[in-house]
Amino acid sequence: MNKEPLVFLPGALGATANAKPLIEELSRSYTVQGIDYPGHANSSYSGPISIEMLSEFLVEKISKLSKPLIFGYSMGGYIAIHATIEGKIQPGGIITYGTKFAWSEAIAEKETGHLDPEMIEKKVPGFAKYLGSTHKDWKRLCNQTAELMIALGKDPLIKDEHIGKYSFPLWVLRGSNDNMVGEKESKWASEISSRGSFEMVESWPHPLEKLPAIEMANLIRNCFDTIVGHN
Repeated sequence: MNKEPLVFLPGALGATANAKPLIEELSRSYTVQGIDYPGHANSSYSGPISIEMLSEFLVEKISKLSKPLIFGYSMGGYIAIHATIEGKIQPGGIITYGTKFAWSEAIAEKETGHLDPEMIEKKVPGFAKYLGSTHKDWKRLCNQTAELMIALGKDPLIKDEHIGKYSFPLWVLRGSNDNMVGEKESKWASEISSRGSFEMVESWPHPLEKLPAIEMANLIRNCFDTIVGHN
């Protein structure tokens, strides 16, 4: 029996290697393709990184898949939805977790304040070590990600004008203990599609690595079964 394709999209400063437990669980039900963005993991990339560029990268990576299911964590969810509303991909369904949808210049300034490499090394050396073990050039990546957020703050790519204009299967998940993503923005995003749903997961925080892999995998399966109708 052939398994359905499922694409996993990491968040900002993330990599598929950090989601290995979740990917292993999902692989019981799907053929999982994890995608590492340019400049992430072991790749080198010196140019600017933007949501638009990452969306095009996603298009290239899944061009041979027919209506794949997509699970996007944090920034990965934004990329998946942006590529879909731009008509670049036709997913069988999208589930997001911990995706930040409310962007403004003030919010971008706040978020980028946590991305200064020197500050990270000085104040959170454990995180610096984690980034260093995950990415080939983590300091450059922090600066590239900050530029992406600044651009998104100036011109969010998912806007009020997109609400209710689409009909792709969509499920927006948010942990009740997520300190980065609000409930209001998550509910708002779920209304982009007439087939969109929102769900709050009690006691779950933002970081994917801190979530129980088996429970997350089961939640993803149940959501896709509900919104897409796969059994």
